[in-house]
Amino acid sequence: MAWVVRRTGAGAVATLGMIPARAHLLALAAFTVEILARAARVAFAARGLEVPLTLRASLRAQLAADAVAAVTPSRVGSDPTKIAVLKDAGVRVGAAGALLVAEMAGEMTVLVVLGLLVAAGVGGAPWVAVGVLGYVVLVAAGIVAALLAARWPGEAPPPLWTRVGLRRGRWRALRAVAAEFLIRTHALRRLPARWVVAILAATGLHIAARLAVLPLLVLPLVAGGAATIAVLPDLVLRPFFVLYATALLPPPGGGGGVEIVFAALLDTTLAPGLLAAALLWWRVYTFYLGAALGALLLVVPGLRRLPAD
Repeated sequence: MAWVVRRTGAGAVATLGMIPARAHLLALAAFTVEILARAARVAFAARGLEVPLTLRASLRAQLAADAVAAVTPSRVGSDPTKIAVLKDAGVRVGAAGALLVAEMAGEMTVLVVLGLLVAAGVGGAPWVAVGVLGYVVLVAAGIVAALLAARWPGEAPPPLWTRVGLRRGRWRALRAVAAEFLIRTHALRRLPARWVVAILAATGLHIAARLAVLPLLVLPLVAGGAATIAVLPDLVLRPFFVLYATALLPPPGGGGGVEIVFAALLDTTLAPGLLAAALLWWRVYTFYLGAALGALLLVVPGLRRLPAD
C-alpha cells in the first residue's frame, strides 16, 4: 500500500481524505449488503437441510472467518473457523460441513456463469475471465483431489505421497477429512429447489455488492468534477479479476500482491492521486473492515457470547 502511495506521489493525508463522506456511506452500505448476503446464503442452506441456524449466528461465522483468513496463508483458516463458530451456535460438525459445501457450490456456480459471460465479451474485457475461471479451476482441483483421496483403494498412500516424504499418519488424516467431505456433498441432494435458487441469488448479491465498492467510492468524485475515469466498466471488471486472481495467494492478506495487481490494472483508468485513495479504501471495505469486525467478535468476550437468536 505504501509503495502505491509513494509511486503515485500522493501524500498520506491527502490519500486518506480524498474520498468524500457520501462515497464512504455508499461503500459501507455495499459492505453491509455483501456480508449479510453471505450470511443469508448459509442460513438458506441451513433451512433447506433442516439445520437450526439463525442469521445472526451465520453472520458471526462469516465475520470470524474473515478475521482468521486474513492472517493465515491462502485463507486456510476460513472454513475451520466457520465450523467452530457454527458448532458454538449449536450446529453439529457434520451439518456445518454440509453448509460449507453448499456455500462453496453456490459460489462456484455463480462464478462460472459470470466468468463465461465475461469471456464471451460482456463488458469488453474477456481477459478478466482468466482470473475468475482460474480461481474456480484451483478450487475444483482441490475438490477432485479430496474425492480421489476418499475413494483411494486400500490403506496405503499413493506412491507420490510417500515419495515427497509425507507420512502415513497424514494420509490417514487427509482421507478422513476427504471422506467426511464426500458424505456432506451427498447431503446436498436433499436441498429443495427453492433453497438452491435462494443460495444462488444470495451468492449473486454478495458478488455484486463486492464489485460495487470501487464504483461507489470513485463515481461521486467523478460526478462532482473532482476526478475523471477512463472507462466505467473497468471499475467493475478489473477489481473482479483482482479479487479472484489473488484470492489464494500464499501470504496472509495477499502479502501486498493484491495492491500491486490493483495498481497495475487500474493505473490507466484512475488518475494517480485517485488511484492511491481508491486502493486504500477499496481494501478497507473489501478486506480490512470485515477482518477487524471478526477479530472483535473473537477477542471481546461479551461480543463472542452474544445470543444466536
